[in-house]
Amino acid sequence: MRKRNVVIIHDVAVTRVQHFFASTTRRRPNAYRRSFASRTQAQDNHNDETDQKWREWILKLPPTFLRESDPSNYDPWTHQRKSANLFDQSTGKPLMQQNKKTKYEISSILRDQDNTICINWADGHATKVTEQWVRQQVADRDDAMTCSEQRTLWTNWTETTVRNNDTKDGIIVNFAELLSSSREALEKLHRFGLVLVKGTPTDDAGTGIAALAAALSGGSNKTSTNSLVPNFPNTLKEATDGPLRTLYGTVWSTHSSGMGSGTSLADSAYTNEALPLHTDMTYHAHPPGLQSPAVQGGESVFADGFAVAERLRTIYPKSFDILCRVPRRYRSIDDSTGWHLEAVGPIIDAIPSSHGWGTIRRIRHNDLDRLPDFEGKEDKWDGFYHDLQKAHNHWDELLALDEFRFFIGLQPHETMVVSNQRCFHGRHAFVTTPDVPRAVMGCYVSQDELDSRFRRAGLYVP
Repeated sequence: MRKRNVVIIHDVAVTRVQHFFASTTRRRPNAYRRSFASRTQAQDNHNDETDQKWREWILKLPPTFLRESDPSNYDPWTHQRKSANLFDQSTGKPLMQQNKKTKYEISSILRDQDNTICINWADGHATKVTEQWVRQQVADRDDAMTCSEQRTLWTNWTETTVRNNDTKDGIIVNFAELLSSSREALEKLHRFGLVLVKGTPTDDAGTGIAALAAALSGGSNKTSTNSLVPNFPNTLKEATDGPLRTLYGTVWSTHSSGMGSGTSLADSAYTNEALPLHTDMTYHAHPPGLQSPAVQGGESVFADGFAVAERLRTIYPKSFDILCRVPRRYRSIDDSTGWHLEAVGPIIDAIPSSHGWGTIRRIRHNDLDRLPDFEGKEDKWDGFYHDLQKAHNHWDELLALDEFRFFIGLQPHETMVVSNQRCFHGRHAFVTTPDVPRAVMGCYVSQDELDSRFRRAGLYVP
């Protein structure tokens, strides 16, 4: 019945339009007929240009990739590849595929009115995919364009300009609004790498901080009523949600009295010394994706690591290449609790491309945790250490520029959610007194969970 109603409404609308043009053309035949004809021709030209665009995008993709991406090859429920052609259904042993050269040829590409692209193959098979899917596949191969459209590399931020901009183009969100819907916060994190959350409860033993992590992690469809914060189903208590468990626990505090039993305190964050710009947990094979500290007292500093790296690429291309190529070693040891973590990775993780390096995916940088670099070939020692030190000096030169350093004194109940694999954070040295304390409470969210939420929100992940 619904379908019939839709058709009837459509027919009525068309009839009214026809009556309108019939009556107007009777009154002024030449002008309106020419106008209608020109509009019709313009629409046809637009459709032809649109169809041509999609054909060009499809032809950018390998035919074998397109054929194997056919939705019929995947289970509609699990989205996994169908197993019948992969392994024996009784033994689980892999089926040997015939080692023959298969050439797939496209005979035509059609675009339906429902935004579906139909790829017709020479062997008679037809593959139907969505425009969104095609756009994503092309974006993966033309990632520089996509990232430049969705990311904003920022410099010269001040506390005043940030606090005065509570629009869509700013980074401020309200705690309650974020817990109700995380879409706006995710878009800001994807665009800027920072979100300033106002109204975060901090006198609830970390529940508010954990709720922020839950709202930005786990699956995007949250329907359970068993939530951390009443009336907010986006903050589940279940294990698929919430803070990442690390050697510092789940919700951590730089006040040792606020830390759980057995958690590590072996970090310079527990001092009142200045901290250079850095990313956290570089000694993890997969550093966290988000850090969400609620800071009371003192002044914090943040910087856009992608902006710094792109500047390095522009003015010191050789140094950029070195920091992309050379893996650095990072370590964390806590003798009291028995931790020894080490990981390796370049400071700048960029996608290799035919012309050098493409889109920057992540930054890993903390000079306090970085170990000495090792080169095993003696005949390369002089050149290796000279070039690497020069590249690192160029990196530090940029990190010291005030245009990259955003200073802000976070107020009570404010939390700065930081994309840990993009943005740096640090602080000035401070003195604590009963009247001027400084305490930080926060937690982490895994990068995999953050990327999952980005993808579900339709945001590009390189």
